[in-house]
Amino acid sequence: MNHSFAFWKHWQKNTQWLFLSALALLLTSLVGLAYYYVNYLENVIHWDILSELDDITISLDPAQSADGMLHIPSKAYIIREQFLASTMRINIEASWIFTILAIIALSLIYTGITFISRTWYLIFTGISVFLLMTLQWDLFLNRTGNWVGFCIIIGFAGLSYFFHAFKRDASTVLRFSTFLVYWLIVGSITIKMSSYLSAITHFSTQLIPQVFILSALFIFGMAYEIPKWFVFISTRAQGSQNLLNFVVLTLIYWFNILLVFLHNNKVIDWDMLYLNPFLLFGLSTILGIWSITDRMILAAKVLNHEFATTLIYIGLAILSTSGIFYAFATANDPMIEVWEDIIIYSNLVMGILFFLYVLSNFYGLFQQGLSVSKVLYKPLSLPIYVFRIMALIILVALFSMKSFYTLNQAVASYYNSLGDHQVANHDYRFAEVAYKQAIGAEFRNHKTNYALASLALLQNDNETAAVYFKRALAKNPSPYAYEGLARSFSDRDRFFDALFTLKEASKHFPKSTEILTNLAYLYNKAKQLDSSLIYLEKAQEFSSNSPITASNLVAFWAKNGKLATQKEYIQQLKAFDYPSYQANALALKLSTQAQSEVVEISANQQKALDVSTFAWIYNAALFQKNLGTAIPLRDFAQKAENDQYSEDLEFAHAMQQFYKGDKQLTFEQLQAWASSDTSSNKAQYYQVLLNTLVKKESTSDNFSENIVDAKAAQLAIYQHPLNEKVLEKVSAFYNNNKKPEEAHRMLNNALKWRKDNPAIWQMYILQCLTIGMEPYAEDAMIELQKRFPTDYQRFLPQYQAKIALIEKQSAGFQ
Repeated sequence: MNHSFAFWKHWQKNTQWLFLSALALLLTSLVGLAYYYVNYLENVIHWDILSELDDITISLDPAQSADGMLHIPSKAYIIREQFLASTMRINIEASWIFTILAIIALSLIYTGITFISRTWYLIFTGISVFLLMTLQWDLFLNRTGNWVGFCIIIGFAGLSYFFHAFKRDASTVLRFSTFLVYWLIVGSITIKMSSYLSAITHFSTQLIPQVFILSALFIFGMAYEIPKWFVFISTRAQGSQNLLNFVVLTLIYWFNILLVFLHNNKVIDWDMLYLNPFLLFGLSTILGIWSITDRMILAAKVLNHEFATTLIYIGLAILSTSGIFYAFATANDPMIEVWEDIIIYSNLVMGILFFLYVLSNFYGLFQQGLSVSKVLYKPLSLPIYVFRIMALIILVALFSMKSFYTLNQAVASYYNSLGDHQVANHDYRFAEVAYKQAIGAEFRNHKTNYALASLALLQNDNETAAVYFKRALAKNPSPYAYEGLARSFSDRDRFFDALFTLKEASKHFPKSTEILTNLAYLYNKAKQLDSSLIYLEKAQEFSSNSPITASNLVAFWAKNGKLATQKEYIQQLKAFDYPSYQANALALKLSTQAQSEVVEISANQQKALDVSTFAWIYNAALFQKNLGTAIPLRDFAQKAENDQYSEDLEFAHAMQQFYKGDKQLTFEQLQAWASSDTSSNKAQYYQVLLNTLVKKESTSDNFSENIVDAKAAQLAIYQHPLNEKVLEKVSAFYNNNKKPEEAHRMLNNALKWRKDNPAIWQMYILQCLTIGMEPYAEDAMIELQKRFPTDYQRFLPQYQAKIALIEKQSAGFQ
């Protein structure tokens, strides 16, 4: 047994380059297989996030007044999020990768075939032609018959025979490149001329039977690679324990495969870690490369060139790997189970028969402590092909014990792929037909039933979708199918069915954050707050870094927590850069009247707001009050895409204007809303809010700055339009700077909201006299006398003195 990896170093340089490139591609394919294996269902299904808006009552900026505490009544928004299982998407990228890898693999195989003897060349080429004919080339062009396929295959056969018979000195790279370019050109032209929206999915679908056949032969052929290495490991050093070591290693290996076989066939269901069939496949494939020289001993009469054997082996390995990862990339569970059966059955049967082959031929050499690995393919009694024939017979018997159920799964996997092809081409009627043919072959598989449920959802048929989601749970349940079933119930107001479905799902998937989150949502909807909190905390436990679960917990406490608990929870807030979390954190702080802070907002004004970003910027505008820069809320509100949020955005803008801009504009806006429909609750709320803000501003006594310039005067009026001290100082500033009209306008605006303040009436009257508007001053005096008789009597001498001064000044000018 030759275990040197240097067998290729005596080849021509271009052949070495091709071998190493193909080997690198094989290893890359195995990595790709691992990636698709790990992601599995996530390759075609994902979790969507459904964000639901809710509000909580808050009190903004409470302040003490003569009548008690003043509370500005308002609301903050919270976001509750739940997970929605998406419909099944078609993994077109995987179809491209699978098809391209298959073309490269077949080109390697065809290249190797051109080097073998004439008889075997004709046999293998005939098989290749037959397999190529099954690709249904004419369907691409909506043609009947097989003329297109016939012409393509004639071209391939001509090229192959040319290299085999007439150009035998052509390099390996030239042959491979010619085949590869030929198939790429044929594929490109066919796709270009095809009437399909997605022609590549047709290629990948029609390749499935060929890949199954060739890969099954490959997997069967290398099924004893691992036991063969046990021979090498056991006999590296001479000794009496070699046989025992080999027997122990082989039986442990074979027993583990037997456990997988029994588990897959539902004979046992032990809670243990089983040997992964695809890890077995990858390991056997890699080990087989080291055995190329040994394979030449077995295949010398057929494959008379070592590099031809290598190219065919690696081509088959790439083809098999691409077929397996295509199954995972499309979440085609019948296809996955076919691959599992092929791998496990082949390794189970060949593992024990290879064990018997070694013992029957080399027992004596083991007893002598000799290195059996050196003569492993030189049997003393029974050749290995006898055991292979026995293995084939046993395999047929094993498959027949299941009524050839694996063949049914292969048929189902083909029709699943055909259904995907029809969906990719938006032909949903024929897609449904194809999927139902898959159900006819294997009715419990997850892929078909989930795909049919997805088609039903596209037609808003929740009842039919529920039937297929439930059937998808029969054999290979998934959190996605459970959520889809629960959603179908929930959308038809079958609340308890949805709840029980998710509770069952939580038993199968106790660490599924998505299931736990949705359960918490349903319990919250049913006002079962204790249960909702339990599941929210469980979801957070299993996904501590998820902003979604953290956001839901913050929303829960903002809505339902007591003040002490809320303040305690604020200390646990994290720095998630996630709009829903930020919105809920701000809502929680608003509900506890936490100290204002500057909030950095990164929302794009050019884009439509989603519900989470809306809540975030709305809460931020209320929370930061007079800190930071103003958020362009009106710009957001004026975009047509944000129409559903425009009223709330305008309200937040008005409140932001109150704290950061001109309070007078806020008063006017609230007055306009309050007057729009006096019978509505909203109008009444705006009137109450207006009165509260006016009263708050009227009682404000926090201004002590001097007015030194026009900018300071304007800012003072913006922020304190009803403050007596401010009005007095700014009036004096404007009068001293010969702008009495500005002072009059300011006092007139203040009087709109402060008709209950005699001091402002008095300042207004004096200012009217200053600018020569005596009739307005007289009207204001009448109003002052009606409203405040005592203040009127005190002010009357000052008013009369001002009138006398004006008359005296007028007489002096005459």
